Amino acid sequence: MSSHEEVLEFLPWFVNGTLNEREQSMVNDHLQGCRECNEEVKVLLETSKLFHASPEPSPDLFGQARSEFLQQLQGRRERRANWARRWMIPATMAACLVVAVLIVSPVSRQEESFGTLGNSASSSGHVIQLVFQPDTPEKSIRSLVLGDQGHIISGPTAQGVYRLELPLDKDPQWVLERLRNHPDVQFAELEASP
Repeated sequence: MSSHEEVLEFLPWFVNGTLNEREQSMVNDHLQGCRECNEEVKVLLETSKLFHASPEPSPDLFGQARSEFLQQLQGRRERRANWARRWMIPATMAACLVVAVLIVSPVSRQEESFGTLGNSASSSGHVIQLVFQPDTPEKSIRSLVLGDQGHIISGPTAQGVYRLELPLDKDPQWVLERLRNHPDVQFAELEASP
């Protein structure tokens, strides 16, 4: 006697008639006592009938489907090409106009002046060049500058140099000494007079 699972595997071949005599006999014997397998045979027979009842596709069905697909694809390409032609000229003209405006119009640029530490600039007071430690917070910088009643006239430069202008009544040497001894100051030097 065969197992139920083995017979279940043979059922599709049983329905289409491709089992050998021994397998055919084994399935027939099993079907006499198994309700589940009989139901499965019914489902397989119905499926087979539906499959054989459906019309055969025509040999040129693939060719026809391919032709329709290519026509749709060509239509999409033409629509894209028309869209690109319609917008390409105005977009190109707009880009040229922007470039022309940028070239012709004067662009106000704030030039950063770089000078040597001995470079002097015209001012009403003494000018000290300062470099703070890289991690110095803005609040500490402001406190140091305002503590000497000075104000920053430029900076920081690319090298991190600030220019601090002091009032004429302040002693620059005393301010320099105080700044040089502060832990947040890396460098402090008085600019040379013109």
